[in-house]
Amino acid sequence: MRAMGWLSLALLAGCSGKAGQDSAWLEISYPEGVNPSQLEAEPASRVRSVRHTGRTLMLELVPGAPVRVRAEGACPTEVALPRPKQVERRTGRALFSVRGGGAQVGFDAPVTLTVEPGCEEARAGTIAWRHVAGPKLRDAESAERGFTYRGRTLAAESALGGSTPWGLVPFSPRTRGETVLEATWTSGDRVARRRVRVSATARSRGIPNVAVGTRVFLGGEGWKLASSPPGSKATLANDRILASFLPEVSGVWKLEDGEGRTLTLSSGRYDETPLDCQRCHAAATEASTASPMTTVLARLASTEPDPDYPACAIACHAVGEPGIDDGGFEHLLRDHGAVLDRHTQWADLPRAARRLGGVGCFACHGPGTIPAEESSWTVLRVGVCAHCHDAPPKYPHVTQWQRSRMATSDRDPQVRERAECARCHTTAGFLSEQGALADFRPAPAHVQAVGITCQACHAAHGETEAETPLLRRVRTPAYLGLDRLTPEARRGSGPCIACHSPDADGAVPWAPSAALWHGRGGLDPATGDPIEGKPPADAKGCVTCHLGHDFRAPKSPRPSELTRRAEALWVRAALRLRHASPGTTPHAGDVAWTAATPLGRAAYDVALVLGDRGAHAHGAAYATELLDRAEAALK
Repeated sequence: MRAMGWLSLALLAGCSGKAGQDSAWLEISYPEGVNPSQLEAEPASRVRSVRHTGRTLMLELVPGAPVRVRAEGACPTEVALPRPKQVERRTGRALFSVRGGGAQVGFDAPVTLTVEPGCEEARAGTIAWRHVAGPKLRDAESAERGFTYRGRTLAAESALGGSTPWGLVPFSPRTRGETVLEATWTSGDRVARRRVRVSATARSRGIPNVAVGTRVFLGGEGWKLASSPPGSKATLANDRILASFLPEVSGVWKLEDGEGRTLTLSSGRYDETPLDCQRCHAAATEASTASPMTTVLARLASTEPDPDYPACAIACHAVGEPGIDDGGFEHLLRDHGAVLDRHTQWADLPRAARRLGGVGCFACHGPGTIPAEESSWTVLRVGVCAHCHDAPPKYPHVTQWQRSRMATSDRDPQVRERAECARCHTTAGFLSEQGALADFRPAPAHVQAVGITCQACHAAHGETEAETPLLRRVRTPAYLGLDRLTPEARRGSGPCIACHSPDADGAVPWAPSAALWHGRGGLDPATGDPIEGKPPADAKGCVTCHLGHDFRAPKSPRPSELTRRAEALWVRAALRLRHASPGTTPHAGDVAWTAATPLGRAAYDVALVLGDRGAHAHGAAYATELLDRAEAALK
């Protein structure tokens, strides 16, 4: 017979005796999966007050009789408290736990989940399984009243979407093949639930600094281990799609593919990697320390955020991979028997764990040593940020970016080789042009397109815009006169303007969107003087219209008469110039002419409009004026 329902955590008045003077105390510490904020007690008359902190429950009791306590999701705890002022400490047990699964069970791998009862009462129940999120396990089935659940993870082809990059393959929360299942135990009117995560692989940034105990996958053919650290017994397995191996010791590995291309990989533990980055990278360290990412976990631990905390926070707001013994934040919490939940004070956590709490250097660059020079380009891939920011629907950034032209901006090898193209079509070229890279570091020729990635517009440890944290502050052409714009119009437009505005002395006005928007860049064909217009009165910045990370603006409901008119005028101008091509849209390096003549300046103005497919939206009045003057000159 149930003596009382769920007790409130408010202070409960005693039913007999004077509370505090002759009370006995019961302290119960529960494992993960138990909710001490909801409990039953028999007999209820013995309970004077209830308090809990995290997973620890403290009951003030009337002494002298046995008490049976049951927290939600836990087996009952029975204890007799014969003497006043006695404190009895117990460790509670979860009603059931699930064995199996894990953070890296492999692609196309069998999975068996076994429910283990925490007490005899749990054996009498039944288990129902429900798919919550991620790819469904294939061939899934349950047996033994649900106490056993079997299935198979997805294949590597499905996870990668048919595209396998060369070298170390990045895996994000979306592509790692993580399945979330919920096991619901029922017996009569009692119900308890546990969620289980099964992942084909751990996340990977795609850079050759990896944590010990983390399996890595390689794209390419014929991989072999050329050399390994002393004491390693790791072997490399070549599968049909990917090669893989698991570095089990710290050190440096040399790998070689079937064509003789080499890859140097470093492995280490997070807690054994010195935090001395500032000695060589003082400016970067200072900038990253001020970043909101660096302190986010400590701030969350003090503010009681959304209901998913802290499970959602530890994976991406601290260093290391939950569920892997890599010396990361979650691993150190387990080693110290510490718990981080909404009732935890940050200062009470072990110092070794707090050292790795937050998005510091290791979170992006990994543990171990600085990557070899030939691999330094990997830090500019989108995989570094996708490590956390590729988890739809909450974080759709990467999937949106993949739909944009920026994702394949450097697919043409010539674009990567020519400096005038690379400065806007490659991330390395752009950062080098902006002075954020000491030297230009393009990806090797055998590597597929890297694109314009997150690091071009966002700076984790570079100079950023004051109004928009992490948005990179860039150099923009002086002739545009950005000081004329409102702060709202400038906010979020800097990285766009840096590439989408032509050089003042360029032979061809490539990517002229920002010039038309600002009403600058045109030349009077008759005199050669600059033609100046005005930005739209309601200008609010590029990202006002180009929403999301695919940067697509709403399509115009009408075809652009400006574009058709510019195309016709370009044919006339190109034929007059003779050496220019009338059948192509002018772009950097394609055609060139002199702007020292009225005809050349007229062609320049036409190209300025023709180079922007959104001229009618960016600056219709200014574009019209340019075409009017060019047409007059061409007559």
